[in-house]
Amino acid sequence: QQQQQQQQLFQHLALASWDWHLRTCDPAPRDLGSGLRNNFGGFVGMKIEIFRPVHPVALGRWRYDGTVETHTLSLVQETPGGNRSWSLKLDSSNRVDDLGFAWAVWTFSSSDYDAEMLSPGMYYVLSEEFAGTGTDYWLDQGVEVTEQPWGRVVTAVYGASLTNLQAGLHHTAFGPVNLMVQVPAGEVLADQVDR
Repeated sequence: QQQQQQQQLFQHLALASWDWHLRTCDPAPRDLGSGLRNNFGGFVGMKIEIFRPVHPVALGRWRYDGTVETHTLSLVQETPGGNRSWSLKLDSSNRVDDLGFAWAVWTFSSSDYDAEMLSPGMYYVLSEEFAGTGTDYWLDQGVEVTEQPWGRVVTAVYGASLTNLQAGLHHTAFGPVNLMVQVPAGEVLADQVDR
């Protein structure tokens, strides 16, 4: 049996911290400068391209202090015959990793695991957000990312539903959200994705 390597999409993520006195992020997100938001009800995230087959492990959302909502995280594959999607619940009690992401993990049986390979193509990684006072914050587009060799971020996306997603700026993400996969050992491509 071939050994697997677990990797999240981002090798590096340039995060911004919120300054409550100045009511802005420091540094401000480089594209829009509008900082943290909680004024949109719907889905936010990114469109990604996967270059080689990988197994899905978890979906992640960047977690801010005071998070109280349970979020639905979704992975949607664009296919000619109609989209294929997976959804996981991310509870507010899930712990964060060193980059500040909390993860909702897939649980597969051994037979399901082999069937749930992500083939090369276009996907959306999304978090359902809630508009209004007292809801959780997320970061506007402008997050700088460096991806793993098996995939790249195409654009930030948002929409009121999974069937009505609009593109944001290129090579950035709302949220941000993240994807963790298993990559077979010895099959990793170059250290950096060529653009």
